[in-house]
Amino acid sequence: MGENQLMNRFKREGPGAWICVEPAVLVTPQGRVEITPGMRFTLGTKFMNVEIARLLDDEYARFGPSTRPRVVALPDSATPARKPNT
Repeated sequence: MGENQLMNRFKREGPGAWICVEPAVLVTPQGRVEITPGMRFTLGTKFMNVEIARLLDDEYARFGPSTRPRVVALPDSATPARKPNT
């Protein structure tokens, strides 16, 4: 997965703090790392022997915030109604 594609799958909560918003897969020398939405990463914490927040901060410094689209919540009216279980 390219750098820009990777950053598009995370939301920066602040310096060194990231949350996954779309599934991501990294292939590293240590192996394949699968990240699911909702997982949160901070500096100094490793997941499967990879410091994800450091990697994302480095890419953020390299590419800047303009490469990452904003994550926008849809209004309730845009969410399809569910049928109740009967």
